[in-house]
Amino acid sequence: MRRTKRLLGSDPRASDQIQGFFNRENIRSLASKPVLSDFDNLSFHNPSKEIQERFVGTSFDNTFSQAAHFLNHLFENQYKRGIPDKFGELRVLDFGCGWGRMLRLMRSKKELDSIRLYGCDPLRVALEICRRSVPDVYISPCRLYPPSDYREGMFDMIYAYSVFSHLSEQCHLAWASEFARILKPGGTVCLTTQARNLIEVCSDYRSGKRKIESAWHQSLSESFCEPDALAKYDTGEMLYSATGGGDNLEKEAYGEAIVPKRFFEKYWSGFGFELLNWWEPPEHLDQIRVFLCKSA
Repeated sequence: MRRTKRLLGSDPRASDQIQGFFNRENIRSLASKPVLSDFDNLSFHNPSKEIQERFVGTSFDNTFSQAAHFLNHLFENQYKRGIPDKFGELRVLDFGCGWGRMLRLMRSKKELDSIRLYGCDPLRVALEICRRSVPDVYISPCRLYPPSDYREGMFDMIYAYSVFSHLSEQCHLAWASEFARILKPGGTVCLTTQARNLIEVCSDYRSGKRKIESAWHQSLSESFCEPDALAKYDTGEMLYSATGGGDNLEKEAYGEAIVPKRFFEKYWSGFGFELLNWWEPPEHLDQIRVFLCKSA
């Protein structure tokens, strides 16, 4: 799925700051791969700079650095006692995989060879890029609303970066229910959502405090205009702006979403999930990361 672009721009030194299981060497190795040609090449060849930025707002080193930060956080929460030497045949789903930056990092690590990786996305161009350039990953289409084609209890882990930061409340809850169906008891989910300060950022675009430099900025200036938006967030209400996302991503399901912690605690518990970790980034440089576990 198309990702929200970072609000404060990209740090060209970002790859030098990566510490963890996914590191600077992994990032630079992938970012330096050639751009995918008209011929299939299952050697991690990258999509063009334009396609990368269309999906995630950044490209090459910066976009892999962002992905590595997220995946390292996921692994640190999943394996608190350290990365295991052998993973076994775990099944992991990248929900809304886009052109596969997370899948590339995962599949490029030899330590993860035994993990069965799956990716799904509603956009055909994303699926084609993954199928043509990322080896040993099961790629399949999904719709904006469930059901998915996966069987009950199929996955040990599901992650979704910058997907639930776009889904309407109805679509959000529908996928929470579907995750409960396709995840094994004791399985985990790691996803992201926008921080509270996005409401203020949108106000800054309306007032001219921030300069509108793209169509995305324009859509933000028209979002979350209610005078009580901050109060609604603070009482646990999810906020949604029906901007749509192009590429047949309908406004009724896809736009800009800000989901507070209390919303996850209230509604995901009804599907059998416990909120294990809520991580808010310093200075709002990234999205909030939400880590949940399905009841055993």
